[in-house]
Amino acid sequence: MADLRTKGADPILVDGGDALFRNLVVNPMQTQRAREMAAAELILECYDRMGTTLFVPGVRDFAAGLDFLKGKRVENKNLVFLAANLVDDQDALLFEKSQIEERNGVKVGFFAVVTTKFGAGAAKAQGSGFKVLDPAAVAKETVAELRPRVDVLIMIAHVDEKELKTLLPQCPGVDLVLHAHNLRRAARGSSEVAGVPVIQGYNRGRKVADATLFFRKKGEKFTDSGRRVNLESRLERVERNIESRKERSKQSPERHSKMLERLAQQKADIEQQLKELKATANTFTLEMVSLDRSIQEDPEIVEMIKAYKAEHPRSRGKVGAGTPRVRMPDIKRPLKVEGGEKPKADGEEAPVTPMDRAKALEEASH
Repeated sequence: MADLRTKGADPILVDGGDALFRNLVVNPMQTQRAREMAAAELILECYDRMGTTLFVPGVRDFAAGLDFLKGKRVENKNLVFLAANLVDDQDALLFEKSQIEERNGVKVGFFAVVTTKFGAGAAKAQGSGFKVLDPAAVAKETVAELRPRVDVLIMIAHVDEKELKTLLPQCPGVDLVLHAHNLRRAARGSSEVAGVPVIQGYNRGRKVADATLFFRKKGEKFTDSGRRVNLESRLERVERNIESRKERSKQSPERHSKMLERLAQQKADIEQQLKELKATANTFTLEMVSLDRSIQEDPEIVEMIKAYKAEHPRSRGKVGAGTPRVRMPDIKRPLKVEGGEKPKADGEEAPVTPMDRAKALEEASH
C-alpha cells in the first residue's frame, strides 16, 4: 500500500469480512479468550495503520458479540463499518448503509450485504441484539437510492456462492461485486454472475485482489481487460493451428477438413468476442497479488505483532482449536481508479506480463 501511495495512487482498501476471528464464537477459556480478543484488536489497529477504507462485519467477526464490534466502530473513526442489512431489535441500522468515495473525479458508491446463514447455534452463542434482513430486498432498495448519486456502484457481498447467484438478478444497477464469505478458492481472474463482474480475493488474505477501474461512461458494463489479452492469445494459437493443418492437409485433405472447419469456427467465435470487448466503454484490470515474503513488511506493524506475541505467548504442545494465528492483516481488495504502475529497482528492466499488456491497451484507448 505504501508503494502504491508513493506512486501517486490513492487506493480504496476494502475488507469483505471474516477477518477478526477464526471461529464462530470466541473460546470460553480465559487465557485463550484474552488472546483471541487481543488478536482481533490488533488486526483492527493494523487496518487503521494501513489506511483501510471499508470493513464489512462478517459472520465470524461477531464471534465476540455485537457490543465488541460496536465499540471498535467507535474507536476506529477512520474505518467505515459497512452493512446495509444488519439492524438492531428496533430495526435501526447497526453500521453505515453505504459510502461514496471519489477518485480522479469519479464517484464510486459502495454498499454491503451480509448472509442470513449465521446458524442458530452461532447466533445464540454470539448473543442477541441484531437481526439480518433479506439481502436481496435490501440490496434492491439500496441500489435505487445510491445509483443516481454515483458513477460506479459496487456491492460488497458477504454471502456464499449460491446466495450470490440468487441475489444479483434481483438488483440490477450494480456495476461490480466484491465477493467475500466464499470458502472455495477464487478462480483465476474475475468471473461473472448475471452479467455482473465478480472479484474475489483468496480465503484469509492469501492473495489480494488488486483491481484498477477505467471509467468512461456511466451506466455501461465493466469488463475485464485481462480477458481481452487472453482472447488475443487464444486467437494467435488458433491461427497457428490453422496454418499448420493447412500444410498437413495438402497430403490428405479429407483427413484434416473437419478439424479445419472446427478451427475456423473457433476463430470466428473469438473474433466476435474481441469485437464486443473492444466496443465496451468501461473496463478494469485485475491482478492477484500473493502476500508472500516479497512484500516488504511495515516496521511499525511488525513491532505491534511482536508486542502482542510477548503479551500473549502460546502454550507449549498442541495448539488448541480456538487459538488464533496472528498474521499480517488480510486486506483483501485494494481498488484503484486509474491506478499507477508497479515500482521496480533502478536499472531493472521489468518483464512484460499479461497485466502490463492489459494496462497498455487501456492507456492507449484513452
